[in-house]
Amino acid sequence: MKYFNVSLNSLRGQHHTALNNIVTPHEVQKCRIHLKMLCGDFLTYEVRAAQSGGSPNCRICSKTSNLQTENLEHILTSCDAYDNIRERIFPQFDQILQNSRSKFLLYDFASTNENLCQFLLDPTSINLKFRIMSDDPTLSEILTLSRDLCLSISKHRSNLLQSLQKET
Repeated sequence: MKYFNVSLNSLRGQHHTALNNIVTPHEVQKCRIHLKMLCGDFLTYEVRAAQSGGSPNCRICSKTSNLQTENLEHILTSCDAYDNIRERIFPQFDQILQNSRSKFLLYDFASTNENLCQFLLDPTSINLKFRIMSDDPTLSEILTLSRDLCLSISKHRSNLLQSLQKET
């Protein structure tokens, strides 16, 4: 991805903030999908088309008239197949962000889908105009919610793709 420049260890040897508070096996499972998305290792139709040909367009959303390219940005921010998940989780982001030191709202990060996607995957990213500082006490809650969002969308996407495959 053009804007995901992630190393799980910094120059000082400290781990990436996305790895904070990962203690239980369940948290590791939730973190797996989040890290795959963060590092650009999540298989989308855009990646698949680049690797082996075919169409990069989203097969699940109803925006087929516009032929949306299925990439992480589309999946996390605009695909209407996941609207119910975003509608459930985005208000929780706003609630946590209001309690943070910086007092941002999710709207502050939503100027473009690229910024929103970057925030959802790495709220401490230096690529963001507004970012959450790594010492903010709400960072672990934000990252936990990001993991929940990524896992929920990934599971729902897998189910939808399996049902589409059965139809054909």
